[in-house]
Parts: sequence; structure tokens; C-alpha cells
Amino acid sequence: MVNVISSEELPMIFMFMQDVFKLIFKWMEIFPQYLQSYHESIHHPQLFLVNTDAAIAMCGNELFDILQKCFGGCIRCAKFF
Repeated sequence: MVNVISSEELPMIFMFMQDVFKLIFKWMEIFPQYLQSYHESIHHPQLFLVNTDAAIAMCGNELFDILQKCFGGCIRCAKFF
């Protein structure tokens, strides 16, 4: 089953994709200043629950997962392509 997109929906889709890219690029830009928190989080996997810096450092997987889903990179999202 293919999901049909109307021309009225395209601007919203492009705006969403643009926001996803902005968020990922911003995270990549600020990540170096959170590198120490990243290393601490590797040794203490639950640190993100109580430390904002650790949460920011460790959110890369989730951000790139969103990007992957935007391009149909998982089974649940692939049905829309």
C-alpha cells in the first residue's frame, strides 16, 4: 500500500525535513563541547536520566534514527514509500 501525498502537503513535508536537518546539524556543531559527557555516559549508560549534558551528548542515535525513518529506512516507515 502506497501513501499518496497531495501537493498541499508537500510544503509541510519539506519544512519538517528542513527542521530535522537543522536539528542534526546543530547537534553535530555543539557535540564537541559535550564530548566529556559522552565518554562519561559510555561508562554510565543511565547518566542521561539525571544529567542534561549527557542527554544531549547521547541523543545522536535518536536524531539519526529520525533521519533514517524520514527516508523509509525502517520496515514501519518503508510502507509509505
